[in-house]
Amino acid sequence: MTKSTVRIGTIPFAKLPQHDTCWAFIEGSDGHLYTGVCGEITGGMSAVVTGYDPLTGNLDYLVDMSPALGIDPANGEATHSKVHKSLLQGEDGTIYAATHCTGAPAGDWIWRAWNCWNHPVKYFRGSGIVVMRPDGEILYQKIFLPHEGSRCMAL
Repeated sequence: MTKSTVRIGTIPFAKLPQHDTCWAFIEGSDGHLYTGVCGEITGGMSAVVTGYDPLTGNLDYLVDMSPALGIDPANGEATHSKVHKSLLQGEDGTIYAATHCTGAPAGDWIWRAWNCWNHPVKYFRGSGIVVMRPDGEILYQKIFLPHEGSRCMAL
């Protein structure tokens, strides 16, 4: 029987002091750890996909999801502030991330679907998907499910 060592540590996301949750942790085929750093409490935030190399300790902020989808997170809409169980990596290393709708619009303190669904400004446009290389190069991006979160990616 072989014995393995488990290392536990804290990785601060110093460039994202307002973000409050992390979702969708995956270990990449390159040994890096990827996650969506999310903002569910403060309105007008965008999720950021990060990559961490446990061998070197390097942390890379790869893709800011709202701008990658062509959306200003402070525009008054419910935001693309979460990558919720929606981060996958293909065998070739390509990373797929989809947004989810739990971020409040800028100026609001909580996202309420029933207050935003048909609102002319505060609505959620819909799930966005961003396909990227592990270095953050964006290969594809699109809003693809009107008003809906990331359930299709989770499935």
